[in-house]
Amino acid sequence: MDRKRSVVKGEEIRRRIEEHNRRALKREALPEKARCRHCKRVLSPDQFKYHGLRRRSFLVEIGDLIEKVSSWLVRLKCCLCKATFTVYPEFALPYKRYTRQQIEERSAAYLEDPSCTYMKAAGGRLARCGYEQDERQFAGSTVWRWITYLGGQVELLRKLCSYLAERFPQADFHRLIVKVSPKKARTEKRRRVLESARRLLHAWACLRACEQAEIFTDFATELGVP
Repeated sequence: MDRKRSVVKGEEIRRRIEEHNRRALKREALPEKARCRHCKRVLSPDQFKYHGLRRRSFLVEIGDLIEKVSSWLVRLKCCLCKATFTVYPEFALPYKRYTRQQIEERSAAYLEDPSCTYMKAAGGRLARCGYEQDERQFAGSTVWRWITYLGGQVELLRKLCSYLAERFPQADFHRLIVKVSPKKARTEKRRRVLESARRLLHAWACLRACEQAEIFTDFATELGVP
């Protein structure tokens, strides 16, 4: 990714985080529905209560630097099982410090280009961005972990594919060939992970184009996927 485009995208992500923070502090970021991570039920507004905010830091790539941007995540309490849980905004993924947009873009860069390596997906040996607070650089192993995470969302992918085939048969998503280069995987297990991750990214793009829904928020909540 060239520096100018990185700055534009990074600033847009930071703007989204700041806008979310403003709405969260005013209690305007409450979802229309939420899934309790404990009892696994999808809750309507009368089945959950506001339970405060939790601070979370995200790493955002802006130009040559990876900056730390603070955010507020909304906490809710389930009225059915009395447990509390966190609601993730559209730019966040559970347990990930980088934003969803950056994870998807870097992962897609590796999966879509047969000649791309993890190092290149991270920006290359000489063009990798560094962290704002120390001398570390963005590593290819980070992209490897992201793809492993995406490839492990098997249940989400299965339900998403069924949903797309039923709602949008004209999209022909089920006919999409998602093979990856044999050079990218030394084992059959890793090949399946890569192909699953690539298919998930394509499914997200299809869903977003058809319904403007975010794969790990709106859709996952609707179908009850973790």
